[in-house]
Amino acid sequence: MKALLSWREGDDGLPPRQRILAMMVLMSGSLMAVLNINSVNIALPTIADELGISSAASVWIINVYQLVGAASMLTFAALGYRIGRYRLYIGGMITFVVTSVLCALSPSLGWLIVFRAIQGLGSAAMMSIGPSMYRVIFPTRLLGQAMGLTALTVSLAVAGGPALGGLVLAVASWQWLFWINVPFGLAAVWLATRALPQEQGSRYRFDVLGAVLSAVGLGSFVIMLDSIADMSGPGTVPVLLLVSVAALTGFVWRQRHFDNPLLPLVIFREARFTMAVMTSFFSFLAQSMAFISLPFLFQNVQGYTPLESAFLFTPWPLGVMIGAPLGGRLADRFSPPIISSAGLLLFMAGLAALALLGISPPRWIFCGAVPCAVLALASIRRPTTVK
Repeated sequence: MKALLSWREGDDGLPPRQRILAMMVLMSGSLMAVLNINSVNIALPTIADELGISSAASVWIINVYQLVGAASMLTFAALGYRIGRYRLYIGGMITFVVTSVLCALSPSLGWLIVFRAIQGLGSAAMMSIGPSMYRVIFPTRLLGQAMGLTALTVSLAVAGGPALGGLVLAVASWQWLFWINVPFGLAAVWLATRALPQEQGSRYRFDVLGAVLSAVGLGSFVIMLDSIADMSGPGTVPVLLLVSVAALTGFVWRQRHFDNPLLPLVIFREARFTMAVMTSFFSFLAQSMAFISLPFLFQNVQGYTPLESAFLFTPWPLGVMIGAPLGGRLADRFSPPIISSAGLLLFMAGLAALALLGISPPRWIFCGAVPCAVLALASIRRPTTVK
């Protein structure tokens, strides 16, 4: 931390005092966005029970947040340079805080999903441009240390999210998982208006059509997968598939012919980079599926309380926090393809062990099987180093 406050002649970025305040703002945004996913995730069985809805329906409380965030991430990354990252980041933070209040006051699942979707937009606005702001906050020589501290913050949020959710549910209702965002969010907004560097937007054309096609394509695809999973409306599956393929095809065409594309497709000409992206995508997809299903397994099948299931769940994200830097060191000393392959095999073994758990397994097994599954994430942290 002391190094991040140092100043040398010729340094770019902000003065040390403003620099550390700006970093606190960006870390607060990342912390709220990540904690919100993992703490609410552990509460899904409780929310489903109190609202009188099915487990499959309650999953959309998480799905819509992530879906909207993923579908709008590219849009916000480009929009930040169009209107200025300062405005977009603060706007996203305000949106996140306001929708936290609305989520806490939601009277039904429908309203909760609507407000969660808008909250996903606020989260995407922060997460899409937050890392790029470090370039104008810190000198180039300190950029790596600053990003590393932020990565540690995100890891702590991932590890602490389930425990926080379990603790809140042990003493209060699930609505407090959203209320707790309000005081911290308001403080972060106040600090952001004073600490973040202000920028003027550029005048290049924003790809509105590309943003719409991206959102429609990804949204239709995810809804189609949900329809297949719960066997609801099988007749709509071909229609959704057709819409998704058509929209994503149009998106690719648009990116090839637009002067300032949301996603420069030239980056995918490198086969190793493309394969690394695909590996990371499917690995994190498998992790997300397990993250959503485990709370239901612990609470609805095995009979644990929300607090107990939170502590049973914690070894997984804790293993990520410990394994990520270990994977980086191993990738520097040994062949990255070997490290990645070994990690993926451990990941598969851990998931298989979880799938084979009985109704009443001993509690200690979660401390062995779950970290085994997450060691793979250490190997896919740096997939682009494959040579």
